[in-house]
Amino acid sequence: MFQNDARIGYSAHPIGQTSVASTVAINLIFSRDKTLIGDEPLEIRSNRTTFVLSKGGIVEAVAARGHTLAGTVRMTAILMQAFLRNEDVFRESTPPDFLAAWERAASPYEDTYLNPNWVSAHINGVPYFDTIGQNSHQRTPLEAEQDLAMGEMIDAIEKVARGGDLSDAIIRDAVDRITPGRSTRHETQTAVVLTESRDNTKCAILERSAGSKRSVSLTVMTDKTPILLMTLLFAAADVIELTNLTGLITRANRPTGAKSAPSSDIPPAQLLTATNRRRNLLDVMRGFEKAYMARYRPDRPKCFEIIPPPPSR
Repeated sequence: MFQNDARIGYSAHPIGQTSVASTVAINLIFSRDKTLIGDEPLEIRSNRTTFVLSKGGIVEAVAARGHTLAGTVRMTAILMQAFLRNEDVFRESTPPDFLAAWERAASPYEDTYLNPNWVSAHINGVPYFDTIGQNSHQRTPLEAEQDLAMGEMIDAIEKVARGGDLSDAIIRDAVDRITPGRSTRHETQTAVVLTESRDNTKCAILERSAGSKRSVSLTVMTDKTPILLMTLLFAAADVIELTNLTGLITRANRPTGAKSAPSSDIPPAQLLTATNRRRNLLDVMRGFEKAYMARYRPDRPKCFEIIPPPPSR
């Protein structure tokens, strides 16, 4: 079994096999969103996606957000899996332990060094689950206050959006309901696009680094070997994180005098954690490539091939 499947215990809902009992919108778009509110702006930076789940006559409009793109993709997989196992999941008086599911799926590197590594989920515009403020003991009082303000504003925005796309008008409406008259500015960029066709499923990852853009497409042929949607989402998240870690380690280990200066402010312990996490992700993706017919465009990502030297500082 592909290694990632053990993270949340998948039920059988493979792409490439017909299922009339339940549907998931296999046309996911993850975006990088930035919202500024007020003159001394409250800044909300997050990654976001929306999708509709339908099963047994129950329809749920879901919005998932997260601090990191990889984390947002993983949380989306968790939410989809929970619904496909039980369509009443978001309506139960005692919901399942989503925190435990998130902690199993979350990156140990991101949890440690990209604090706060938060995620959130809104169902039909109503707050359902979030980890915002969970690590407030690791934050300064000002940072904890800002986290709380961010969480309240996200709730207000999602209440207006109700699982739909964001727009300037939606942001304006949400802000006016809390603090009328404050200025707003909203920017969004597409980050990941997942689409399904008759015999394959494609996940395009749009990378942005130092002003440059590059697209990497992962296509899995599903005509002979169906793949679970959640498995593909976890694989996409792993490629995203693997790319980020490879870039960080490579920059940090460039020799002094190189064209691009090394990131000398990164502590050795962080580099070691990044190296170990990268090694684990490479093992997972190699298992994925053995289990499924995966193709990359325009070519296999460099993060698979480059083996940075271990931290020596």
